Amino acid sequence: MNSPVLRSPEATRLSRSTLEWKKDVRLQEIEYRSIPMPIPEIESTEEWDMIRRVRVGTSEFRWFLASEPDLPESLYWALLASQDDEAVSVLAGNSDAPRALLETIARCDPLNGLTARHNPRVSPEVKNPTRIGDHSYESIDQYLIDMDATEEQWAALRHLYEHSPHPGGVLLEEAWESIAGPSDTRP
Repeated sequence: MNSPVLRSPEATRLSRSTLEWKKDVRLQEIEYRSIPMPIPEIESTEEWDMIRRVRVGTSEFRWFLASEPDLPESLYWALLASQDDEAVSVLAGNSDAPRALLETIARCDPLNGLTARHNPRVSPEVKNPTRIGDHSYESIDQYLIDMDATEEQWAALRHLYEHSPHPGGVLLEEAWESIAGPSDTRP
């Protein structure tokens, strides 16, 4: 005697693609937890209190804190470790966040990685596979500084930037190679 199997309405709505998506999200969470994060010096009890508040506080608190300039480095890393998507999204766009943290987001977070790649703070290697027109003037200028560009290269890349579609255009790496040549990819 077989008893009928009862299915909940939620179970009937889950398709194979939804389950695959949930599996991908779970793998990303595991990948996030395996990110080697530096342990910065924590200088005061106030800093410890703020780290505790990041862990137990509300999403709104983490979101607000992620946009703040001049935080201790440990708070930026605590915000990333919180895995709060909204806070990490704001953190990816914060140009005061440490370069290593932004590059970690760019490398490991498919949702916020693009925002981090356009942040002026990241290295040229991280910016290279993005479109030139997706960057800000500040990001392009920092790229030129990091690439140790000459005045002619500076003027040529700014010209390409100003006349490219926004957003869009050629890859930043291709734009740089068209100006500096394929062998001059790093100073």
